[in-house]
Amino acid sequence: MTAFSEQLRRLGAPSSFDAKLPDVQNCDDFDAILGTMSALPNGALAKPGCAEVFFDLAKQGHHSRRVMAADPDVIADIAARPGPTTVEDLVARLATDCRAASDESAVLQALRRFKQRESLRIFLREVRDPDSVRQTSAEIADLAQASIEVAIQELAYRRAKPELADLFCVLGMGKLGGRELNFSSVVDLIFIAADDAFERIADLETLRGI
Repeated sequence: MTAFSEQLRRLGAPSSFDAKLPDVQNCDDFDAILGTMSALPNGALAKPGCAEVFFDLAKQGHHSRRVMAADPDVIADIAARPGPTTVEDLVARLATDCRAASDESAVLQALRRFKQRESLRIFLREVRDPDSVRQTSAEIADLAQASIEVAIQELAYRRAKPELADLFCVLGMGKLGGRELNFSSVVDLIFIAADDAFERIADLETLRGI
């Protein structure tokens, strides 16, 4: 049994994936892919669709492999939700993750992890459907919008300032406003506050958080 086949068995991938060996061996990154497989925990590719997600992403380069090695659960997460989602769904899932965080530092980690997972999911969908560039831009914009909404909600909750969300609004400018973001876009925001917002938010730390 080859090292590739041994890793497939350990990871729980279907036996049919042995047939992918020639395809993977012809890839310039074969050794790196095999190394990423060895970094995954036992059974990481056992759930439906996980093996397909892994190999489709592993062949795309170092970044995808690094993310999967560092966060193996992202594979099952993408396999379970491969298609486009809505802003409302993104907000609901991200809010759940952030509310479970122990402190603000953990909230930031949850925000980063969610962005990384969703970005990888969007990237994979574009790899599988290269003609969906406009959809990709819209999905990245939705992810940015959801992240901003939840970040404001969490700041209000963590600082015990429930009125915070009513004191100002956030406008997405440029590519975010036009829902034309790409993976390397800078998000331009304008904050519009009520006249008495800074008087009603008395502590400096909350202002810095905004």
